[in-house]
Amino acid sequence: MISSPAPSIMGRVEIYYQSGSIVISPKDFNDFERDLLAVNPGITVKK
Repeated sequence: MISSPAPSIMGRVEIYYQSGSIVISPKDFNDFERDLLAVNPGITVKK
């Protein structure tokens, strides 16, 4: 797996799924959140 550090802790998103989780750092969290909720409105967003 290839990864690079996010510029800061703010803006990181941990996504949990059945067998684990992954941490990502989207460029624009608000756009990312809107797109995720459009696909699955049942997603829980914790800020």
